[in-house]
Order: sequence, then structure tokens, then C-alpha cells
Amino acid sequence: MTVLLFAILTDRALAIDWPGYTEAFDTPQLNVAAALKLAKQAPASEVRRIRWLNSNRLTLREQVETDLDALWPERVLIFQSNRGFSQGLLNSTRHAPAVAARHLTPTTAQFGCLVNFLIRPTEAALERVAPLRDALAVARARAAVTIGVHVRTGDASFDAEAGAGGAKSDDEARRGAELYEAHAFIFEYATRLGKQLTHARARPMRGDVLDSSADADRSGDAGGSAGGSAGGAGPYYVLLGDSPALRRHAAATLGEHSVLYWGNSTGGATVGVGHVARQPGDVATLQSAVGEHWLYTGCDSFVFSSHSGYPRTAAARALRDDAIHTCFHYDGPLFNSAQRSTARECSGPWSVAALGDRHAAGL
Repeated sequence: MTVLLFAILTDRALAIDWPGYTEAFDTPQLNVAAALKLAKQAPASEVRRIRWLNSNRLTLREQVETDLDALWPERVLIFQSNRGFSQGLLNSTRHAPAVAARHLTPTTAQFGCLVNFLIRPTEAALERVAPLRDALAVARARAAVTIGVHVRTGDASFDAEAGAGGAKSDDEARRGAELYEAHAFIFEYATRLGKQLTHARARPMRGDVLDSSADADRSGDAGGSAGGSAGGAGPYYVLLGDSPALRRHAAATLGEHSVLYWGNSTGGATVGVGHVARQPGDVATLQSAVGEHWLYTGCDSFVFSSHSGYPRTAAARALRDDAIHTCFHYDGPLFNSAQRSTARECSGPWSVAALGDRHAAGL
């Protein structure tokens, strides 16, 4: 998305050169292959490579506050990046005239519209996560509330759980329990939210007024299970994130009847999670990431780690106001500070616009 905005603001064509991407997503509105062919034919003097892998956000903000054509005058810009910076571009005073001239704005759900315009997952990518796709379809058919929960535990999970899969090991069980204890406040927040939304959806109407006479009968025990309605009809918690061990432990803790995650629909096997930057060209990893990202958007509300762009962009694509709940627990250097402690808390709901403003401000 950041590269798409760079292309729009600097009047460049967009090309995608990502190993295996054609197996994971389509670009039905763009002929990216033609643009890529032209880019590869450009002489070296007209090409600039920009590497933004794990770049400091403060550095990125300083870069995009300059004139982009003066900063990078080359005709072809090749980005290698895992850092999104769309809100920083759209909120920049330097680029305000260009943003306005192209009728862009950070104060709408425009981000989601652009994502929907740009890409679609392939059938192969969705088939890769078919158990989760099918379970979500059942939840929607039941008109059940679904809460998307995405916890970012850190890149260490990709190393510590590299062999995840198949039967649960003692090490995996221990790691899952430790991670759940460290992030329990996120799951507690999500289950409270699920109960509230299920309760609100179940309340009957008398004319144009909500009937509160049945509230006591429907509210349930606040200290009970994650479920909030009779017959196992929801709420359902869609558990995603970078740690299969945490997914599995959370599922067992919350109750399998109320949890959907890729793996528990296939005999309880934990499915390993890959990292697209560490496994370039791994089609299965990219397909899984794209498929889960797309399905996450279908939830009614979203509870996720504030510092992770993966769930944030999926939630923004949903174009739902006041459905985003961010949880703060990042311990590293933040966007606008070399080092600052982060309160371990969840807040929301936020609209797409409000979240974008907060993210651009480094909150």
C-alpha cells in the first residue's frame, strides 16, 4: 500500500516483483507485468533501490517529509520493505497539495478501498486456509458475532516454533502457556467484547426501542466461558498471530466450541506460521499469509497488537467504523521515541480514520 501511494503521488506506474506473489494474489485492476517488464529494461542510472526492512519509523517519517522527486529522482524506484507508511504519507504537510490534487485523504476508509482495488487472493491461497474459511462461513450463517484476535509476540516465535506441526510437544505446550500468561489481558478484553456484542445483537426490539426487560436472562455469567449465547452460536474468536503455540493454548483455554483458527479443524494439528521476509519464494508461506489476512477482514470486530501492521491493514480493509480495538504491549523503540515503556492495555473501539490519525502520530 505504501508503494502504491508512492506511485500515485509521484505519477509512476506500479509493478510487483515479489517471489511467488502470482500464486498468492491477483491484481485484476492493474497490468503489473507490463510495468515490471519496462522497469527491468531501464538503464542502471535510472533505477534506485530502496530498502526499508525493519527500518526505524522516525527515520521513515523524516524521509517522507521531504520532496519525493528531489529525494529519489530516478525514474524507477524498487522498494524492498516490510514497513508500511501510508498514513505518514497522507498526513504529511509536505505532500498535502499532491494528496489533495489526487482526492486522497487519511480521514476516510480510503485505505481499505485502495486495498480492495489493488489485490485479491487467489483461489489457491484461500484453499490453503480452507478449514478457517469454511468455519467462518458457518459462523456467518448462524449470524454469530466473530471477534478477530491477532497477537504479535515477536520474530523470536518464527525461530522458536520453526518445527511447529503435528502432535503437541511438551516444549510447545510450555511456550504456549507462557505466552498466554504474558498476553492474557488481550484475550480477556476480547472475550468481554464478544459477550457485549453478542448480548447487544440478541436484544429484541419493541418498535424503535431496545427491550431491556430480558437483559438479565441473556447477560450470562461475566466470569464464565468465552461463549455468550446459547447453543454454541457464538461469539466466535478467530485466533491468528505469529505463534502456533499461543493459538493452541488460547483455544484450549477459551474453549474449542468458541474458537476458530487454522489447524483446529484438521484433527487438532498446530500449523506452523512462516515469515515471508525470511522465506522468500516460499509459496505456501505467502499463500497462508494472504489467505489469513483476507479472512480476518470478515470478522465483526478486531482486537490486535497495536504495533503489527498485518492485522491493522486487514481491519482497515473491512471499512467498518468503530470496530477496531488495539492492544499495546510493544517493548522496543517506538515510532516517536528512542525508548518508551508501553502500557499493557487494550483500547477502542476506533474507526479506521481515528486509528490512522493515531498511528500517524506514533500512538
